[in-house]
Amino acid sequence: MSCMTIIHRAKWPIVMFQHSKQLGAALRASWPPRELSAVRTSLRASLRAGVLLVAVLCIASGVIFPSLSEACPKIRRLIDFNCDRELKIVVVGDSIVYGKGDLDNGNRGGWVKRLGPLLRISSVQNLGIPGITTSRLYSRLARKLGKENDPLRARALNADIVIVAVGTNDFYDHGDPSLAARNIKRIVALLRKRLGRGDLVTPYVMIAKLTPTTRSFQRSFVENVNRILARYRSEALPSYLRFDLMSENFVSVDGVHPISSGYDEISQIAFSYIKDEATKDMKSRRADKDRDGVFDMFERGQFLSDPAVKDTDADGLSDGREIFRYRTDPLNPDSDMDGRSDGEEIAAGTDPLDPTS
Repeated sequence: MSCMTIIHRAKWPIVMFQHSKQLGAALRASWPPRELSAVRTSLRASLRAGVLLVAVLCIASGVIFPSLSEACPKIRRLIDFNCDRELKIVVVGDSIVYGKGDLDNGNRGGWVKRLGPLLRISSVQNLGIPGITTSRLYSRLARKLGKENDPLRARALNADIVIVAVGTNDFYDHGDPSLAARNIKRIVALLRKRLGRGDLVTPYVMIAKLTPTTRSFQRSFVENVNRILARYRSEALPSYLRFDLMSENFVSVDGVHPISSGYDEISQIAFSYIKDEATKDMKSRRADKDRDGVFDMFERGQFLSDPAVKDTDADGLSDGREIFRYRTDPLNPDSDMDGRSDGEEIAAGTDPLDPTS
């Protein structure tokens, strides 16, 4: 039942009070005229307050204003960046992505395993490979993401967010922090190209700074990579996840991998950034000027609706409510062709997709 229907039905006591002859006669018999006027005023105010409360609750739940609650702008308060009704996060990187050292979870899983429950989403793909360097990761992604039926491509496709966390092993490969940063930049560009749908619909990619090491011989390399990522942070090098803030107390005896408590900490860093700063940034990149609950960039190309009109087929339901809530056709005012518009059926409590209802 629509919220407007609920509000309409909630008003019936006011109508009954104003028009019921029996009620009026009973009140006149029980109260003097002056007191009766005060009683009537008080009852009207109480009933109207009740209707107002219903309206406020409906607004708060996002029923009247679907742009606050529909699936395309947000799912569980997170942006559905590619507007496919699902949330998917993909993480690529090395053994710290894989979760080595996470003894609480069998020496794997790490912060990526913890991120899904924190965000309350099930699709968080861990593509971490122990020992991999930035150059090898770039080559692997270039090869596998270019194959139509490759399993890695299938796991990464349709990602809303992609996180890149790699670079520590480059110390043993070439030892050049600037080259590691350049390779990470190339990985970001590759992911956007191979996982996107054209130039506009690309995943939201972010880079994690390297976690601290207690190895004295490797410390300056890690710190210099992080320094470069911070200095040249940009759209091409979006190094926003501050894994470098993890306490060195949480580094395991091997001097590189976090212990389980360390993975707890960096999962919280990732969670907080995605929930707050990333969500705000993602929202700023997805306009919904007609406030119909569908991002403008997807209206013409994906759903064929009008990004300048809140209700394209003028059936009383916004495009977002039709697409994501009721699954009706935003281009057809009578989806089940039964002679009543979709909006009329929702208001009446019948099924707009069933011509027999």
